[in-house]
Amino acid sequence: DDTFVLNKEWLYLFLEKYARELRLPMYCTVRADLVTSEMAKALKDAGCYRVSFGVESGVEQIRNMVLGKRILDEQIYKAADILKNAGLGFQTTNMMGLPGERLEDALSTLEMNIRIGADIAWTSLYQPYPGTELGKKAFEDGLIEKLPDDESLADAHTASILDQPDIREIERLQKFAYLVVKFPSTLPTIKKLVRRDHRRLYHWIHRISYLLFYFKKITKMSWARVIEEAYIAWKYY
Repeated sequence: DDTFVLNKEWLYLFLEKYARELRLPMYCTVRADLVTSEMAKALKDAGCYRVSFGVESGVEQIRNMVLGKRILDEQIYKAADILKNAGLGFQTTNMMGLPGERLEDALSTLEMNIRIGADIAWTSLYQPYPGTELGKKAFEDGLIEKLPDDESLADAHTASILDQPDIREIERLQKFAYLVVKFPSTLPTIKKLVRRDHRRLYHWIHRISYLLFYFKKITKMSWARVIEEAYIAWKYY
């Protein structure tokens, strides 16, 4: 469910029954502005071990004016505190390379994730898909020549097709997102590295850090299975 906690009356009835009859470890998605202490405790008591919520951008104006998220910075900080106090791990979803975003804005996204103590900061590059309002606006604003009709042209983990300032530096920064949030002390060095184009090296840094700090953690797979899955991904994708 994209927003598992939206219907609170249903949620508490479900969690009570789930805790009583199944109590299998579970993971769900929430919205930062819906998180309460009561909700976090109920999720934890039912066997929830991690939740996910969208930060999307560390800049409130971009998050709300560009994406229409309608979530304030303070709501994100409060949700993170509530989840930590309840003993619930949490991951965030984030986008870089949004229309009009500059490098400093993208850095703010990582800085927010560091500040709130996200376990994992899943981070992609924005892509202007057909049929979306933001894709239409990107075209109208001259950021793209046409909307892509082939998803391979718009890889959310490799490159951006927008034509705007700082976009190449932002592409590089996205490759370090998992690493920076895991090891915040690397951020000053990363700020310098994104000014340099070592595409192949950054590609592998991203793939390896994704494997170590996202894929294994979210799936709870053994190392043997993780290596097997990584080989399949390398061979076919």
